[in-house]
Amino acid sequence: MQSIYLVGFMGSGKTTIGIDLAKRMDFAWYDLDDLLVERHKMEISKIFSTYGEAYFRKEEQLVLHQTYSWENTVISTGGGTPCFFDNMEWINRHGYSVFLDPSISILVARLEKGKHKRPLIKDKTEAEMEAFIEGKLTQRRGFYEKAQLHIQGKFESEEAVELILKHIENQ
Repeated sequence: MQSIYLVGFMGSGKTTIGIDLAKRMDFAWYDLDDLLVERHKMEISKIFSTYGEAYFRKEEQLVLHQTYSWENTVISTGGGTPCFFDNMEWINRHGYSVFLDPSISILVARLEKGKHKRPLIKDKTEAEMEAFIEGKLTQRRGFYEKAQLHIQGKFESEEAVELILKHIENQ
């Protein structure tokens, strides 16, 4: 089976659900950000601060394209991955895509815990983060909604995995 690509905003559950889905399907799991860190031998925030976002996005696309022939794999993409170049169209041509879409309040609660690791929100207050998320989601939603499956609202990993499996089974 082709790879399954999980897309959505940071904090949407791409990592947790990706790991759980891969285990359930007996697939390999990869995080696109982890692959970038491995390739550059530096954290994402360091890549951003050293080379800038344009460089990061081009490198992200190169790593994404390296997944071209992977099968039986779940790939958790970065929050911005689908929104640059033709990445979302590429994902849909080369795999099965799932948009994880929890509410803004859920995203804020999740992101508040580990925001120091995320360059785009690390210095924001909770109110600033909520406004930032709302603005970014408005910009990105059109890309995310091109996914073949859209899981919206409040969902636990197990529920999301079941929905994905059911949808794949009915394809």
